[in-house]
Parts: sequence; structure tokens; C-alpha cells
Amino acid sequence: MLILVGGSFLTDSIALGNNGLKFDFKFIKISVNKRDAYIVPAQQASEAMIWIDETMAPVKRDGYWTPATQAVEEADAMARMLIDFSRSNLSLAFPLIVQHPEKWVPNAKENATNEIGLIYKNRDHYSGQFVGYIVDGKKRIYCNYFDDRWPANLKINPSTRFMAVNDGGYGFWQVQYDVQTKTCLGLAINGPWEHDH
Repeated sequence: MLILVGGSFLTDSIALGNNGLKFDFKFIKISVNKRDAYIVPAQQASEAMIWIDETMAPVKRDGYWTPATQAVEEADAMARMLIDFSRSNLSLAFPLIVQHPEKWVPNAKENATNEIGLIYKNRDHYSGQFVGYIVDGKKRIYCNYFDDRWPANLKINPSTRFMAVNDGGYGFWQVQYDVQTKTCLGLAINGPWEHDH
């Protein structure tokens, strides 16, 4: 299950396997917020975005670009700020759930609040992958976060595999960031999972 925040649906995601999408090239490794981060080059971005199109409402993209480190740092800071502020104001991340709780699964507000709290609690354990894309001439960054402690036994290399995982709860979350307006356009948190952190 994928919980889309700032959008209008909850859906089951399409399984692409627990190994992510493998590429024959390496992403650009940088350090952001004292954590590893990986920029997906524009030439490979469309392949990485396949999972996004299959699990969320597809967005017509005009093209792709390779974000610079500074743009990724800004996107990361805003994504983390969204998580922080949403703990006390759920409508920042989940406006439709707050406005129309009757349209969602039972306990959607409580579940969303809990997941955001768990992301915040574990905020120092997230690495990210960043994909630049263009919609209506505006640059955006897809920020794909994953708990770098999970799952240790899979030994997935995030510098060559796009982390496309079903479920996993707060261990996997995504934000779409608009570079021009410096705002987060949507937050998605994977469906819940058993986690001992």
C-alpha cells in the first residue's frame, strides 16, 4: 500500500521486487545532511521514474535534468522541514485526509500521524536518491528516501539501484520538490510494515 499525501488516493503499489531497479551505471554520490545521497543523472532518470509512474498518478514530464548538489540540499532541507512541521500540523502533509477523513480508510489520520512521527524519530537514518524532472517547463526533484538500516540482509547498493520497494512503511518515503517555488508538492509514505527500530 502507498499512502499519497497531498494527493487524493491510497492504493496498492505494483511489485517490482525487493531488489530495486538495477542500472548499469553509478549514480552521483554526494553527502547531504551528513548522510549519503545519490543523484540520478538525467540520462537515466526516465528509467528510475518508471516505478513512480506505476505506483502514483502519472505526471506528464517534459524531460529530465541532473540536479546540482545545492538543489538537492535545498530539496532535502524542505522535505525534512515538511516532516518536522507536519507532526504538529497534519494538514501540511495530508490536507485531503484532514479535510475529508470519511473518504479514507478507517484511522487514516491516526496512521498518517504515526508514520510521520516515526519518520521524524528516525530522521537521522535516511539516505536519499534524487531525480530531476521537468513539468510544464518547471524543474522538480523527486526525493526518494530509504532507511539505510533496512534491510541489511539484502545488501542493496543504492549507488546502482533505485530503491523501488513495496510497503516498508516509514522506512521508505518520497517527496516531490518544485525548485522554482521552493515547495514540496507531495509526500508519499509506503504502506506499513513490521519494524523494530
